[in-house]
Amino acid sequence: MTGKEAKKRLEKQYKRQNEYIKNNYDRISVTFPAKTKDRIKNAQPDSVNGYITRLVLADLDRLEGIQSTVEPEEIPAETL
Repeated sequence: MTGKEAKKRLEKQYKRQNEYIKNNYDRISVTFPAKTKDRIKNAQPDSVNGYITRLVLADLDRLEGIQSTVEPEEIPAETL
């Protein structure tokens, strides 16, 4: 495989991946006070995104009255 062929193949892969993300996820930008990201990283072993996602989803379940049997810190990251 030549360099051009490899580049085209990679570009197609990125395009498919971005299309999947666009159709299956919402992107939300949130701003926190400085050093919040460091505090999250130091406070728990999960990724910052995983931590915030679990907290938001658990709280939405609570607000919508959905009976959740799992606390936010118990939701496995691979389910997100």
